[in-house]
Amino acid sequence: MLRDAILETLQAQDLATAAVARSTGLACPPNCGRCCDNPAIEALPLEMIPLARRLTAEAAAGNTESAAIIAEARNPDSTWDVCAIYDHHGGGKGRCRRYEERPSLCRLFGYSGWLNEFGRPQFSACFHHGAIQPEEVKRASLLTAAQGVSLPLHEEVDEALIATGRQYGVPTELLERKPINEALRLALDWVLPG
Repeated sequence: MLRDAILETLQAQDLATAAVARSTGLACPPNCGRCCDNPAIEALPLEMIPLARRLTAEAAAGNTESAAIIAEARNPDSTWDVCAIYDHHGGGKGRCRRYEERPSLCRLFGYSGWLNEFGRPQFSACFHHGAIQPEEVKRASLLTAAQGVSLPLHEEVDEALIATGRQYGVPTELLERKPINEALRLALDWVLPG
């Protein structure tokens, strides 16, 4: 099933980032959520399908919060400037109201990297990690440079997700990065056509 295949890929990233955390000593501050306060966060609509399915199931069961999230996400005049499932006041783990279905960027942020201009993995530190854990960030960068840590890479996760989407015949528009709430809207439109 598509939802399970997507979640399997995403959950593998949780294991990879946990290994980076163990190897480096990096840790997010409890209930931080500062990374979620960024309106530029992007996701593949494909990876938002598990969240869209959960929200629709919860709304069908009478969950008014999920119904409100769906209504606002599908509203073309929405004024949301941060992720639809981010709770500014705490609540879920790290302030995410649907932590188990969060997309890859949320799973990888602060514990992963990108390929640099030379095609080599480069650690991408969270600004707040750098401010409160400078030694751990330095260690993570050095371990990555020395190839001592297997660093999860955003490009590789995207490639795996896109391959899954193609395998299941998902439309191309769901395989291109979009601002996170637009990605959720597209996933909801796919899950709830019409």
